Amino acid sequence: MSLFANHPLFIYQGGQVARPEFKYDYLLGQQGIVKRIDNHLVSADHLIVPISGELTGLGLKTYSLSPILLKVPRIPGALLQHVLEDARRNVQEEFMYYYKYDPARQEWLVLRPQQSRSSHSVRFEADMDPWIVVDCHSHNTMRAFWSPTDDDDELDGRFYTVMGRVESPAPQLGVRLGLYGRYWIYDVPAEVLFEDISPFVQVPTVPSHLGHMYPPLGELGDYYFVEQQR
Repeated sequence: MSLFANHPLFIYQGGQVARPEFKYDYLLGQQGIVKRIDNHLVSADHLIVPISGELTGLGLKTYSLSPILLKVPRIPGALLQHVLEDARRNVQEEFMYYYKYDPARQEWLVLRPQQSRSSHSVRFEADMDPWIVVDCHSHNTMRAFWSPTDDDDELDGRFYTVMGRVESPAPQLGVRLGLYGRYWIYDVPAEVLFEDISPFVQVPTVPSHLGHMYPPLGELGDYYFVEQQR
């Protein structure tokens, strides 16, 4: 299947480009291929195919990546702590949770879907409710990382978090943003989603083969920016 099947690829030659009309699109700029997502929860741009050499003959310009924009309020820190406490009560098993926003009541809900758990896996039926903003699963006493199973499951345009070392005083938290399909923005600062992340410590989760595309965690520089909708 083509990378661009059913979604347009724009040739960027400067100026303003409207945001995607349906979930996501692609843009070819001087720096490479950018995937752009936009839905009712979040919008973001990500350079998925960097090009180091100059592309001639197309009049390409460098496209300025738009910031990650969260379109709903941040999640209260107490709800993150609530999930941690639940995972600690069952520390020998992995657990799965959803953070869902209720736009009518303007409040957050924490859901624990029907699931089958073991010490190294959690199986559940995926919920495609459009107001689920964050999928969160625990790795019990293991470190926070993304497994091949996670990569197969986490294919929507929303946020994904993983908790590790949940029994420790400083449990680990990993965060990434799904870009529809097998593309993610790794190590999104947890404070983008949560008002307070204590007692968690956010840890880097970028796969080693992609490390050259990301600055160190906490040093966003000019790679991408983060802002919250006011």
